Amino acid sequence: MQLRQVRGLSAKYKDEIREEVRAFREECSTIQQVNYPAVKAWTREFEDQGKASKTIKKKLSKLSGFWRYLEELQMMKTNQKPPFVDLNIRTIKPLARNH
Repeated sequence: MQLRQVRGLSAKYKDEIREEVRAFREECSTIQQVNYPAVKAWTREFEDQGKASKTIKKKLSKLSGFWRYLEELQMMKTNQKPPFVDLNIRTIKPLARNH
């Protein structure tokens, strides 16, 4: 199995991915703890804090990409459904800013 090339990602974006993974590790400290219910509970925390759905989806996108990378390294089973999909994030729009 050949690993996909990760080119064209800016250093800033790579840092953002690393930060999302670090932050998520506070919720699930081992790969074995990462499952759909744990990820759903994690997203609900952000929804309860009033985070915009777009913000939550960006976080999930970064984590999902990292999960696929782990699958390519054969650190994860590829025959199971990834825990970062089909989460039905509640649509929450950010509060309007007064200028």
